[in-house]
Amino acid sequence: MNTQRKPVGSWKWTVLLLLLPAVLLAAAGCRQKENASSQMGSSKASETSKVLETSETSEMLSSTEASLSGEGKLPAGGEGLEAAKSAALAHAGLTAGQVTYLKELLEVEGRDDIYELEFVTETTCYEYEIRASDNAVLECSQEPVLQLEIEQEGLISAEEAKTAALAAAKVSAGEAAFTKIELERDDGVPEYTVEFVAGTVEYEYTLDAFTGEVLEQETTKFL
Repeated sequence: MNTQRKPVGSWKWTVLLLLLPAVLLAAAGCRQKENASSQMGSSKASETSKVLETSETSEMLSSTEASLSGEGKLPAGGEGLEAAKSAALAHAGLTAGQVTYLKELLEVEGRDDIYELEFVTETTCYEYEIRASDNAVLECSQEPVLQLEIEQEGLISAEEAKTAALAAAKVSAGEAAFTKIELERDDGVPEYTVEFVAGTVEYEYTLDAFTGEVLEQETTKFL
């Protein structure tokens, strides 16, 4: 009897052929997952990049804003200054013709612009802080110009001390606004301290209270 033998391994090819579509489908699915994962990773990276860019832009804007309006001192001027002056004068009950300004400064504090004003009358020195946004008075103080603490026979008068200081500075009485005239003792010796402003210069003199001789002097430009 002749028995036909099937080729060895033919059944293996048959099984492989049957499984091939499933393997191909599984491979396709893996590729789709990889592509999806890659797209998600790209999307997340893009979102992270956008967040970082937004953060960096915000920091740059904040830095620029700080550099433009950061804390510092600027010369005061313009309509804002005039409004601040008017607010200070109204609070003090004075008119512009009664005062001489010693300081006009714009101070930036946080997000508020603050005007610092200092002015004098014949008898009083005033200091004000005015908020620029609404001209509100934030702080104010005043002190008398004349502070004569010692009386002793033989001393020159306060008016004579003023005259001696003006002569030393070569400034006329009409040009000067006095901010301080004080009589005190230095190591037991009576002296006058005389301070006044003329133009944009502040003068400070220490005078011998008996003779009016200038012992010390100092000048400062303030505007």
